[in-house]
Amino acid sequence: MSKSVVDGTNRNSLDCGVSANPRVVMYKNEITDEEYKCVLCGGGEFVVELESLSDNSGCSNKRFNIVRCLNCSHRSIFPYPQPEDIEKFYPAQYYAHVKPRNTPKNQIKSFLKRQSHRGPAGKFSNDNDSGDKPGLWAKLLAEPAYVDDGKLLDVGCGNGEYLFFAQSCGWNVKGVEPDSDAVEAMQAAGLNVVCSTAEHLPFPAEEFNVVRSWHSLEHTYSPLAALSEIERVLKPNGHLLLSVPNYGCFQSRTLGKYWPPLEIPRHLHHFTDKSLNMALEKVGLRKECEYLYSGMPFFDLGWNIKVMRAQGVKPGETMLRVAKSTLREATARVTGKDCRSFLTWWIRKI
Repeated sequence: MSKSVVDGTNRNSLDCGVSANPRVVMYKNEITDEEYKCVLCGGGEFVVELESLSDNSGCSNKRFNIVRCLNCSHRSIFPYPQPEDIEKFYPAQYYAHVKPRNTPKNQIKSFLKRQSHRGPAGKFSNDNDSGDKPGLWAKLLAEPAYVDDGKLLDVGCGNGEYLFFAQSCGWNVKGVEPDSDAVEAMQAAGLNVVCSTAEHLPFPAEEFNVVRSWHSLEHTYSPLAALSEIERVLKPNGHLLLSVPNYGCFQSRTLGKYWPPLEIPRHLHHFTDKSLNMALEKVGLRKECEYLYSGMPFFDLGWNIKVMRAQGVKPGETMLRVAKSTLREATARVTGKDCRSFLTWWIRKI
């Protein structure tokens, strides 16, 4: 077996579900008998990296693997849930669709983010040299560079929280969301939202100054089709604000199947710097800069504990695992390893 195959599975040493005997596999569709191909490069050979992963939400007892394409190294889950069944894997109170709570923390966060668009700190929202890049303030708060009377599309807009916020900052907003119940609630609240998927954006070409895709690309069946649609609806030199979990980060390698952003099976794809850049280049998009927002140190300890307990790990062992991963993350940050939980990029239409 080649070295590349073996190296691809040496992700951690904490017994976190890594395949002990990596093997090259080829998959076929049980219905059509056609071979599965990598959605990014079309390759047909894969290595199992993480196996027998369960749904942490408790919606299903099915098990899934994460496989790596031998040709381009993109990771995805297998088997894919059928499109007509995917809603069954989203709990009724899925966090993205729950009405946001008006807590003091959220009020402060909203106030600070609003200043990156307008108000006393608004001048720091755009880079002074280019005018169309996010400045330091916007980078800290993961906000787009502001455009007067600009049109903004939020793909996978969830409960509409960001649309309400962007609208209050002066953007002309529209949204796309595949969950019909969430769409009805947003429409009733006065938002311009349509029920569709990222792969099928029902808008004319070159309509938007900014498209925001906040942790939605990993949910799509065809990331290339979704990115191609985003490129189509962006104005010339328009921008995409994109954020996805970073499968290549230190936390992912350490926690393995207990890494919370795996979100099995709702996250169909798992991106790294390499695979995300490759996908962007294929559709005519280019990364311009990276946001400082990439996940705060130890921000997801509570989430880690919840995931481990859902996987059946005993309380004592859970705390030991969390303590080990926390110590390793602290050491990794000091030594300069990649601890970006998320890849959050400002991307230009070429």
